[in-house]
Amino acid sequence: MLADKLREGLDQADRLLESLLVLARAQHGITGDQQTVSLGRVLAAVIKARGDAIAGLGLRVQQTTGGAWTGGDATLLSRMVDNVIDNAIRHNEPGGWIRAETGADGPTAHLVVESGRPVLDEDSVTGLAQPFRRLGADRTGSANGTGLGLSIVAAIAEAYGGSLRLHARPQGGLRDQGMAVDIAYDGVDAAFKIDVNSYDVLVLDRDLPGLHGDTICRMVTDNGNQVMVLMLTAADTPADRVAGLGLGADDYLPKPFHFPELVLRIRSLARRKPTAQARILRAAGIELDPLRRTVTRDGAEIVVSPKEFSVLEALMRAAPAVLSAESLLAQVWDENADPFTKTVQVTIGRLRRKLEDPQVIETIPSVGYRIAGIGRPR
Repeated sequence: MLADKLREGLDQADRLLESLLVLARAQHGITGDQQTVSLGRVLAAVIKARGDAIAGLGLRVQQTTGGAWTGGDATLLSRMVDNVIDNAIRHNEPGGWIRAETGADGPTAHLVVESGRPVLDEDSVTGLAQPFRRLGADRTGSANGTGLGLSIVAAIAEAYGGSLRLHARPQGGLRDQGMAVDIAYDGVDAAFKIDVNSYDVLVLDRDLPGLHGDTICRMVTDNGNQVMVLMLTAADTPADRVAGLGLGADDYLPKPFHFPELVLRIRSLARRKPTAQARILRAAGIELDPLRRTVTRDGAEIVVSPKEFSVLEALMRAAPAVLSAESLLAQVWDENADPFTKTVQVTIGRLRRKLEDPQVIETIPSVGYRIAGIGRPR
């Protein structure tokens, strides 16, 4: 037992020393041989090499490898990518997820990694790239590691004229709140998604790369799109707020922000949308309160999951119309949902059991679902 602990301590000391050497090398601009490197290929190789750790936690990994070519030392860039993925694995949850994407914005290559780790606030996130800055196992889910991983990533990125940007994961937390969330990492992708999809609320970072957030906001306003716009920005002077609202934004939230405030602002904007209905939805003895996230039937409270709540809310808002399984999938889940999944049917089944008899969710064969017995045309 003592020998095992001693060996483990020596291994950790070796990792720490090696990490310190890599950090010093990057910080002093010792970038090695210059080659043309594909970040997409490096990412794919790293994820494959980390397969056992990913499988051990039962993580779902989605990777998108675009044409992200950059100049640099292949070993150093591989270490940078490996540290990011290692961080996403170590601080994840069993059964969680990782999304990784490489791409290019003009001459600039980028790597974006998201993970299903516990949602941290912006204040906690900002210091994570500092050497030996750790939040503790109760916050990160990991009790090991050298505490240098992200500081090495930052140093390597800066050695090649880039940067490491860390953000709290509002979209993941929003999904936990029962919201369907689509994500765009640049303005061009955002403009495309706004054009082809219908959204209730657009959370818009004013400093989007590719196509500026101000341009996106003008496009939404000029095209008469009824989506409500919540603009996020680090600029917080009165003049900045006036300028943002003057572009057509419906609300303005400076960064850093507190996540519960973001949730409340989004829900408030959704209620103010021109096509929004009464705040409390009522049908067939059911009362659904989107603000308090409660469901009752004949006065008795019914405990439902966030997805069950969102499915029931979508059906009640649409009543007496029929919603197809595809429509529910688009409204309640997100663009990454498998269109051939049975998730909608399974969720409907759980709802029916919780709502009990008489049944209020009616299946229309080959068409979809609706709330039964409400204003049917004769």
